[in-house]
Amino acid sequence: MRELTGIEARNVSGGWATSLDDAARGAIIGGITGGVLAIALGGKLGGAGGFGFGALAQLVGYAVTPLIGTVWGVIAGTLVGGDETLAWAKDAWNNTLPQIALK
Repeated sequence: MRELTGIEARNVSGGWATSLDDAARGAIIGGITGGVLAIALGGKLGGAGGFGFGALAQLVGYAVTPLIGTVWGVIAGTLVGGDETLAWAKDAWNNTLPQIALK
């Protein structure tokens, strides 16, 4: 049995960020993508109907979900690095956002 190269070891270990620069890139990309997706989801799914509770649900959908999406995007992007986060972001922009807009 042979030893793994550095690239093979990184791929097997789950694709963690390789450097501080890579983690910072992932955090920026993840934060922006997470915030945008959360705004789209919160605005689309936040309205519950009615004047009282519907307005409150819409307010929470627009105010809370972008914060949560941005925080989780930064955390995930920091962990996996910029290249993996960029692949996730491209998938989200091309597949997830158009599906949200059509609902």
